[in-house]
Amino acid sequence: MTIITRGRTAIALIPVSLLMLTACGDGGATDAGPTPDEVVADIEAEMQAAEIAVANSGELTEAQDFIDRVAAAGGLMVGIADIASRDAKRDDVKAYVESSIADHRLMLASLKAAMQETSPDLTMNTKGDAFEQAMAEMRGALNADDMYLKKTRAARREFVAAIDDYLETGTYPALVSWAKDVKITTEAHGDQLAKL
Repeated sequence: MTIITRGRTAIALIPVSLLMLTACGDGGATDAGPTPDEVVADIEAEMQAAEIAVANSGELTEAQDFIDRVAAAGGLMVGIADIASRDAKRDDVKAYVESSIADHRLMLASLKAAMQETSPDLTMNTKGDAFEQAMAEMRGALNADDMYLKKTRAARREFVAAIDDYLETGTYPALVSWAKDVKITTEAHGDQLAKL
């Protein structure tokens, strides 16, 4: 089962095979619950309504674009750090991974809270377009330390650029506050990263 968070609503995507078993039941009992097609239709309608709400608001669109950028970069930093925590050889890289991964997870969790305070229609996807490619490159790297540092620096640049852009133009107080708080931690990480 997959859970998608849409603001304050958690949507469960249930595998079709499980829905089919539920729909078939014991053959004799009637179930007043929704059919699998109705469940999927309800989920799709809820997701479409949220997308329309965001698209119809310039400010929400700007906020969603910001969230998309920081969530993709933050998710990438967490994903590659997970691999580096196993595969890194250098002690200084391992120490950086350990100190930064908890901060990145906390940043993403606190972003969810800021999103919920802003609008239930905002969504977060931490696995952006570059995520799977970066994971494959990390897994196949001959030197996990160098690959981790390269990918982390690039993701951090995007993360910082998104924060700086939103601090200049953002309108939602919860997201602006989040960006200000996270910028402090991100700057400290940048200082540590520059030494590696």
